[in-house]
Amino acid sequence: MKTAMVTETARKNKKFSFFSHTADAGMRVCGKNIRQVFENAAKGLNDYLKIRINKRKLKVKIKLKGNSYEGLIVQWLNELLYIIYSKRVIFTSYRLIELTERSLKAEATARKLLEGSHFSREIKAVTYHNIKIVKTKNGYSTKLIFDI
Repeated sequence: MKTAMVTETARKNKKFSFFSHTADAGMRVCGKNIRQVFENAAKGLNDYLKIRINKRKLKVKIKLKGNSYEGLIVQWLNELLYIIYSKRVIFTSYRLIELTERSLKAEATARKLLEGSHFSREIKAVTYHNIKIVKTKNGYSTKLIFDI
């Protein structure tokens, strides 16, 4: 049986919320437009990892190519995960410079993890499982599944 786990952030702003999914975890993401769905998905990814950071900033540029918004959002979050784990950072802001169904260009600001910090939760990857970005009466939404 699937049980909803909703974070305080999600209750306040309705941008994202988490749910359990078999042996994985899921995240519902909403936004007024596709761009906001991508930004809110990235914010939710950070929220899921919950880690303490220091004040040292790092700027990151990301360029991706894809065949659909669904493919790009999975690539986007997996690229963020790769940078998070390889550089030991957490992103604090995102700016999508270009977003089409076939490409994404973004700049992000990250902060280094505090020395000795460990992620309280980990995500191996964001999956393509049943992904679909849908138009709603309030904008757009999608469900993403994390392989944990």
